[in-house]
This record gives sequence, C-alpha cells and structure tokens, in this order.
Amino acid sequence: MLPYRKPLEVDLERIRTLFLQMCVRAEAMLVQAMRAVTERDPHLARHVMGMDREIDDLEVEVDSRCLKCLALRNP
Repeated sequence: MLPYRKPLEVDLERIRTLFLQMCVRAEAMLVQAMRAVTERDPHLARHVMGMDREIDDLEVEVDSRCLKCLALRNP
C-alpha cells in the first residue's frame, strides 16, 4: 500500500518533474546547437531552433502550476 501524500507534495513533485524535463531538453538542445555550429550544419541548427517551442511550453506549464499552487495553498 502506498503511503498517503498531501496534495501539496504531489503538486510540488509534478512541478519538479516538469522542471527537470525542461532542463534535460535544454541541455540536449545546447549539445546539438554546439554540434550544429562546429559541423556547420544548417539543418541541425533549424531542428534545434524548432525544439525551443517544447521548452517554452514546459516553462509555461511550470509557471502555471507554481502560480496555482501558491494561489490555492498560500504556503
């Protein structure tokens, strides 16, 4: 049986997970961007630029969840 977790703990864990996903994707983008520059690969560079939207979407979701958490729980 799983231990009971408070709703705040659940929300904070989800925010942490989303933030870590954002960091991992940003790191992957940086590696690919450096490769695109060193190899002078315009196709890879365009691909990296397209990945930026994913990070933007994650950032908006993290911000939204943080604001909701603050508004509802007032920690």
